[in-house]
Amino acid sequence: MFKGELYPFQAEAVERMIEAKKLLVAYEMGLGKTVIAIAATERLIEAGEAGGSLIICPASIKHQWLHMLEEFAPDARAILVNGDRVQRDRQYRDYKGGHAEYLIINPEQLVNDWEIVSKLPRDVIIADEAQWFKNFKPRRSKKMKRLKAEYQWALTGQPIENRAEEAFSIFQWVQPTVLGDFQTFDRAFIVRDHWGRVKLYKNLPTLHRLLGDHMVRRTRAEVADQLPAVTEQSILVDFDEPGRNCYNRILVDLENDILDAVNTWGNFSLSSLYRGEEGQAQGAIMSKLVCMRMLCDHPELLRQSAANFVDEHSKLGSEYAAELQQKGRLDKLILHPKLVTLVSLLEDILGADPANKVVVFAYFKGALKLIADTTKDLTKSVFFTGDVKLKDRDAAKQQFANDPGTRLFLSSDAGGVGLDLPMANYLISFDLPWSAGVYSQRQSRIIRLSSVWPRITLISIRMTDSIEEYQFQLLGQKKRVADAVIDGRGISPKGRLTLDLQSLSAFLRTHRV
Repeated sequence: MFKGELYPFQAEAVERMIEAKKLLVAYEMGLGKTVIAIAATERLIEAGEAGGSLIICPASIKHQWLHMLEEFAPDARAILVNGDRVQRDRQYRDYKGGHAEYLIINPEQLVNDWEIVSKLPRDVIIADEAQWFKNFKPRRSKKMKRLKAEYQWALTGQPIENRAEEAFSIFQWVQPTVLGDFQTFDRAFIVRDHWGRVKLYKNLPTLHRLLGDHMVRRTRAEVADQLPAVTEQSILVDFDEPGRNCYNRILVDLENDILDAVNTWGNFSLSSLYRGEEGQAQGAIMSKLVCMRMLCDHPELLRQSAANFVDEHSKLGSEYAAELQQKGRLDKLILHPKLVTLVSLLEDILGADPANKVVVFAYFKGALKLIADTTKDLTKSVFFTGDVKLKDRDAAKQQFANDPGTRLFLSSDAGGVGLDLPMANYLISFDLPWSAGVYSQRQSRIIRLSSVWPRITLISIRMTDSIEEYQFQLLGQKKRVADAVIDGRGISPKGRLTLDLQSLSAFLRTHRV
């Protein structure tokens, strides 16, 4: 039995989920999708309409699901699948034998244990943070689309992280008849250039209506009176002279690689490089982009990468970083302006109120280690990265929540999915991801209905006139795509949304530091 009290907008979602049976629950992050799904499932169990329920979610939030079930459905029995194959087989047998109503697995287990999972009894499948099958090709996406139940609910506050095609992939599982086959979808809603890349989206009111008929959606703006007020800040930091000189050296090398790639492959998008679609161009350009981002965070990251490359026992590291090291380009990099700015900011925040708690996100795990080392005399901190074991991630969250002396939560984007941190009132992005959905996921960790704060602050630290400024522009453009398709905002009178991203090479030419 569900133990809890739903907001009216949450109760509305429960009714739609039960009535529609197959639905995308696209409530923005922080509005209680987990609680909604538990309430709907418990309603079905009480009515005798459901027995077994599969919860498929990223590994990083499996323990959170278990905690939420313990809180909102304390009489329910749940099995969290974990351990080696022998342990997992036993857990599957226990579930199949009726020892639990809920089975919690992650996508990797769906793939690796497919022969068992596909045959398990289930009346309900809950696919949480459903963007994990937003792409067509990965095995987990293909397996997911073969897994069926009478009730199928996909939960995600960000159905589109970068491209409208992502919503198509999710709907292949939720309700495949809504958008038809991909060729029909592509012809109806996408205009491509002669290289096959998306130039603009068209007929968006129709696409928005089709999705809306099979989706329940609420944005934070619609329930703002029940959420903490949000203040957003951007802090721009200047390079010191050695840092500027090194950045410009990388920039020149990058421009030459881009020119070679354009001459060979034609025009291309930066995001396609990150998906590995540009063949030979990928390695040369990506290595310099990554080194630029490392330099923006902290020059020590470049030195560590160079050292890892020359270490015969290490499979990590950048050949280009090693080349910079060999040529003496890193010798004069002593200062680290962004980290100095962060530490000063943390001193102000933590000194202003002993109750203040801060979440810091960084793309590079090495940057998180540098932050922890530099702030160890300021406060205790915990790590939340993909390298940390699941039980230790859960322990880190509990320590941050319950220990007044632990005031700094250091996370890679492994912590950007489904993690509830209502005890924090500041979130700082030490750098930026390439995905608008990932950026929104980061920020939503503290914009929660469960927040204990009336106001929270989101801060982005960026190096002036750097690749980070380009990333920030790119994130804004990608958000426009999601706003147009999912929420019907920003569409032209002709029902179109033109993608007007300036090219990377043009940005680099006009933003030399």
